Amino acid sequence: MSEVRIPRVAHGERTVFSPGGEEVNQLLAAVTALTAEVAVLRQRIKALEALAAKAGTLPDGAVDRYEPGVAEREEQAAWHEKLLRRVFYRYIERES
Repeated sequence: MSEVRIPRVAHGERTVFSPGGEEVNQLLAAVTALTAEVAVLRQRIKALEALAAKAGTLPDGAVDRYEPGVAEREEQAAWHEKLLRRVFYRYIERES
C-alpha cells in the first residue's frame, strides 16, 4: 500500500478572493493561512493531551479543568496585548 502525501507547498497562481481588491485578497490570504495554522496547532495540542493522558502523566481532561493563578493570568494578558499590538499595528497607529 502506497503512502498518500499532501504537498506542503502550493503550486500555481494565487487564489483571487475579490477581483480588483488587492488589499482584500491579501487580508483573506492571511486569514486563510492563519486559520490553517490554528487548525494544525489544535490537532497537535489534542494529540499531546491524548499522549500525556495515555502515558499517565496528565489526567484526562486536566487541561480543560486548569485554572491559572493571578500572576499567570496577568502574564497571559500582557502577552496577548503585545500580540494584538504586533498584528494590528496599522490600525492602532491610525487611532493615535
